[in-house]
Amino acid sequence: MSSILTGLVIILVPSFPNVVLIAMIAEFVPYAISALSLAVIKEKSSYKILGLAGFILGSLYIYWACWPWTLTGTLIAISSLALYLIHGPGNKLDELKKTAWYFVYLLGLTILSLVGDETFTYNNFLPISPLNIFKTPLDILAVSIFATAIYMWALRDSIKRNL
Repeated sequence: MSSILTGLVIILVPSFPNVVLIAMIAEFVPYAISALSLAVIKEKSSYKILGLAGFILGSLYIYWACWPWTLTGTLIAISSLALYLIHGPGNKLDELKKTAWYFVYLLGLTILSLVGDETFTYNNFLPISPLNIFKTPLDILAVSIFATAIYMWALRDSIKRNL
């Protein structure tokens, strides 16, 4: 399946730097999630702090991928999760509840990219550009606060499920 998706991306996005941006987002979304996983698996508070730092940095990397590539990458991630929810095993409603924070996280990063600093734009093929509401360093602060809120939500939900 990943080979098919890779082939589609290369066909649809013929510019190599743009393919790299999509690949970067596809790599950093799991990086941020793995930082959260560390905090869930390890129960010491020091791992929770390290997990939060990794989650914030991963979120910043996704944001820094630039508009509209943040949108493109998050749409691919949301599509893959939607396909899993449709075709995967288990109770679909239960799985959707477990992953609600993930949808909000990706949607929020996309919105922050849209309202963020126009400096973070690269090869914009869309008719809309970043709105420049949060200029640097406020955009970095906004992404960090948002990532912290999502981290706390996901961590609380994961710990609650494991009890």
